[in-house]
Amino acid sequence: MALIPRHFMNSVVAIGDRKPDGTAQWVGSGFFYGKRVKVIDNASSLFRTYLVTNKHVLAALGAPIVRANPSGNVPATEHAVDLLFGPTRAAMFRRLSMRSI
Repeated sequence: MALIPRHFMNSVVAIGDRKPDGTAQWVGSGFFYGKRVKVIDNASSLFRTYLVTNKHVLAALGAPIVRANPSGNVPATEHAVDLLFGPTRAAMFRRLSMRSI
């Protein structure tokens, strides 16, 4: 068994597709990576956030969603995301494109 710190498990998200009947079909996993792009002041910074996963996970998604574990004793949350594809078909998420569903 791998010795993975317990808090790492809360940084992993499930990635799936919204089926026509409204249910989720989970197809893979990923994690968020934040790159600091600007220091605002001593207490805050601006980050560009990326969802890192394997390319095949995103290949056939029609209505992509992610499921994240919040901190505290509240249920997991699902968020819809919009994909952008560049010239090499690499998927990127638009900034501020996650919306609660």
